[in-house]
Amino acid sequence: MHYVRSRDELLEEEKTHFEDLRKKIVKTRRTKIVGTISALYSSYDHLRDMVLAGMNSFMVNMAYCTPDLLVTLRRNRDALEKELNVQLPISCILKGTHVRIGTLI
Repeated sequence: MHYVRSRDELLEEEKTHFEDLRKKIVKTRRTKIVGTISALYSSYDHLRDMVLAGMNSFMVNMAYCTPDLLVTLRRNRDALEKELNVQLPISCILKGTHVRIGTLI
């Protein structure tokens, strides 16, 4: 007996295949793609879109950063790491020559 699949079934299978392939490529890639994050692009949806497009590291310029932005970024990053099963490091560009003592939020 010959089984014929509908167009929707084929599209769903293709979508699943390419999502799995994208996850595999992101996990095995050795090139680091760094995205600079600001207050405008710190939402979960923006970060998720950037990670799915290939970004695998965040960079934050501390000269333009607020404590609220760091809390939001960390919360969103943790959720993305859990959802996509990847590690997303955060690099910080420090502003000027200041003595820094303490912990990052």
